[in-house]
Order: sequence, then structure tokens, then C-alpha cells
Amino acid sequence: MSAAFTARIVAGLGLLLRLDIRAFALLGETPADAARSFWAAVVLAPLYLLYMLLEFQGGAGGSPFGPYGLLKLLHYVLGWALYPVMMEILCRLLDRRALFYRWLAAYNWLQVPVMLAFLPLTGLAAFGLAPLPVVAFLNSLVFLVMTFYLGVVARGGLRVPMITVVGVVFLDLIVGEALHEAFLPLLLPLQTGAQGVDGGF
Repeated sequence: MSAAFTARIVAGLGLLLRLDIRAFALLGETPADAARSFWAAVVLAPLYLLYMLLEFQGGAGGSPFGPYGLLKLLHYVLGWALYPVMMEILCRLLDRRALFYRWLAAYNWLQVPVMLAFLPLTGLAAFGLAPLPVVAFLNSLVFLVMTFYLGVVARGGLRVPMITVVGVVFLDLIVGEALHEAFLPLLLPLQTGAQGVDGGF
């Protein structure tokens, strides 16, 4: 990513967080812009690795990090791919296919501030730097803010009524939770478990 491109995305995210509709033009509205927005997954990969290490905490009973890391990597890839595929289908059904790339670019880039908000909470829990009820409360606040901005992206990106916005956001949360629950039985035996709140990555 060039410096100019990075500056444009940062500016776009700044506008988005301030609820400025001009954010979508900066974050991109074309198929190429949507494809480039998956750079967010690359940008966040080191932070996701840090999150995995915090959550793993050395492994249960000395189990190696490798199998756990591979499962979390698969979870990460599916998390970036599954919901957009489902949304592409939904956009066709809603007659919003022309706006799909506009939505997708903003949605992908929004994941950067979302992870930046959740990661410190994982650290607080992993190192016991704050009481668990406090971490849980902060996690709930961040989750609510994240949900609000997912709605902003759905509303501004797809130009749909509020009832549809609720459905789009609900689908996102359901897909994320389904992935989490599908991988949880495989991951739990491989980790000690973070002594705190799962940020939901």
C-alpha cells in the first residue's frame, strides 16, 4: 500500500467514525476498491497473531501452539470470506448489487478500528490488569459501538431502510457467532483459555 493510498483510507475511516457520508467515496466504491480493501486483513494479521498469543497463553498442559495457530488462521480466513459471500447473495436479492462493492470496501476497512478497540481488552484480561467484570463491561461497550458502526456502513453503503440495516447487522453477528461456536470445541483443548473476555475475532 502506498503512502497516498494509506492516507486516503485513514481519512475515509476518520470521516466514517464521524458519520460523514463522504467516507464511502474515500474508502472506495468500485470492484477494485473492494478487492483492495482486503488489505485490511493483511494489515490486521500481526495484531491477530498477538491476539492469538494472548489467548493461547502457552497452551494447555504444554500443548504446542502450531495446531491451535492453524485452526485460528483458518477461522480468520473464513471470517473475512464467508460473510461477504453471503452479503453478495443478499445484495442481489435486495436489488442492491450495484452498491455491494461500496458496502464491502467500507465494511472491510472498518475492521481495523474494531480490532484496535478489542485487542487492548484481550490484553487486560490475559495479564490480569483489570478485574474481569470491568473488562466484560468495557467489552460490552465496544461491542455496542461496533454494532452501531456496522449499521452505519450498511445504511450508508447499501442505502437500505432501517429494518434491512438491522437484518444485515444481525446476519453479520450470527455468522460470526456460528464460526466461533464451530471452532470452539476444536480450540478449547489446545489452549489454557484467556482468563477474561473473548473479543470475538
